[in-house]
Amino acid sequence: MKTADTFHELMVDALAANYPLAGKTVLEIAADPWLLSAKRFVDHGAGRVISSDMHEGWARVVDERIETAVIDARCITKVLEPESIDAIYGINLLEHLEDIPEAMESIRQALRPGGFCLIHGHPIWTSARGHHAMLGHIGSEVAFSDDTNPIPLWGHLHMTPDEMERQLQDEGRNADVVACALEWSFETDLITRKPRNAVISGLHSGPMNIRAIWEDRLEVPPEPVIDLIRKGPWWDETEDYATRGLTALIDRP
Repeated sequence: MKTADTFHELMVDALAANYPLAGKTVLEIAADPWLLSAKRFVDHGAGRVISSDMHEGWARVVDERIETAVIDARCITKVLEPESIDAIYGINLLEHLEDIPEAMESIRQALRPGGFCLIHGHPIWTSARGHHAMLGHIGSEVAFSDDTNPIPLWGHLHMTPDEMERQLQDEGRNADVVACALEWSFETDLITRKPRNAVISGLHSGPMNIRAIWEDRLEVPPEPVIDLIRKGPWWDETEDYATRGLTALIDRP
């Protein structure tokens, strides 16, 4: 019996609902290592599916229907011909792009005129869990996405490293969890710490058409937390601290 569709598969369905994929050439950037999205593109009739990440050896499975490649979203046409792609798809990507305008220009160059892009980010830095703290793999000690998250919601936006360390130690967290929380909140370069407003501004850069931007607004900060954020380095009265994820549907004229 088939298990429930994954988020990656459902997002492919969302793109397919807006753009016919039959016979098209599709590029997935920052691909999931199990090729879940890529297989779904095949199911929708895509003629050629290229699944990629920027690190060697990223794919954990092989499927003869799917090409795998090492591609940096910032310079796609170093690997693929300009204007050779009909649809580009990137999930859980925006929060890892240091220069979103640069990536958008790279996507534009790779797309054929009339081509589409679906690009997504989660969780955005200014959301409750934007720190991304995770120790180990799924099902291990801590993960930002579930109840094992060790960091107070929005704590990464208003706590200092010393404050966070003291609080976690007072809660009896082990040394590995404390180190993980501090690394993901203050040190790692695997996330860009871009606020929601900066992400949206980056998406609107350049000459492509923004068809839609959908925002997932989940945990809403209560007033006492807003007061704490207001005193910290990430306060912006125009910011939305409840936006956890962003998805943009974009086409090239």
